[in-house]
Amino acid sequence: MGEIRLGLGRRDLKRNRWTIGGMGVVCAAVGAAIWWLPANRTSTQPNPDRGAWLLGIAVFWILLAVYMINQARGATYLAPDHIRLQSFVKRRSIPWNEVTRFEERQRHNRGGPYWDVRVHRTKGRPLTMPGLFTSGRRDREFDENLVKLHTHWASAKGTGLLPPG
Repeated sequence: MGEIRLGLGRRDLKRNRWTIGGMGVVCAAVGAAIWWLPANRTSTQPNPDRGAWLLGIAVFWILLAVYMINQARGATYLAPDHIRLQSFVKRRSIPWNEVTRFEERQRHNRGGPYWDVRVHRTKGRPLTMPGLFTSGRRDREFDENLVKLHTHWASAKGTGLLPPG
């Protein structure tokens, strides 16, 4: 049995790309306004602090884009002897005998609820699994990935039973 990739579905990848692009447009519009608008209503001179503001907006957008690309491109790979967590910037492998359970979490932010999955280990803190999250309403692909994860873990453990959520 080869590695099985668990990652975002098409809907979430498309939403992620649109969000990155939308935030880029918003940051560019704010930067353009800072660049061309005068310092105050009575002045015709540009704002002397505009360079610092533009740098701050650029850094904000870059950090946001890297965070979202890390979320989108991250994936979890299931192998017969281990689980591999791979994100844009980090890779980690966990043997199946160190996995104790998987936790499905529903969290809330300004955009509404979203779900992610964490792996609990015998040693160390729980880790959020890259590529296993969904936003808004739960989708079929997220649930299918959960079933694949639990089925693969049960077969790797040799129990043949689905573990509790």
